[in-house]
Amino acid sequence: MNSKFLLASALCTLLLPAAAGAQQAQAPGDIAAGRDIALRSCASCHAVSGGPAVTTDTAPTFVAIARDPKRDRSNVAAWLMDPHGPMPNFQLSVREITDLTAYINSLKATP
Repeated sequence: MNSKFLLASALCTLLLPAAAGAQQAQAPGDIAAGRDIALRSCASCHAVSGGPAVTTDTAPTFVAIARDPKRDRSNVAAWLMDPHGPMPNFQLSVREITDLTAYINSLKATP
C-alpha cells in the first residue's frame, strides 16, 4: 500500500475518536427534558423553576444552584452522579444528568 495512504489512515484512526469526544463534550443537553426531570424528580424538595416556591430547609432552589459560582455544570453533574445526603439516591442516566444540568444552567439569568 501507499505510505501516504497508511499515514492518512493512521491519523484518521487517532483523530476521529478525539473529534467525536470533543463534539460530545460540548453537547449542551436538552433544557426542556431537564425541566421535565426536575419537575418529576426534584420538585418535592427544590424550587425547580424561576418563580417563587417553597423548598425544604436544606434544599437550595435551582436558581440558587445555577448562580452559585462554586457549582458549575461539571460540579453539579458530579454531584448527581454520586448524590450525597440528604439527597435521595437517584439513578439518573448520563443523558438525564446532562439534560438536568442544562436546565439548571439555563436558570442563571432568571430574574
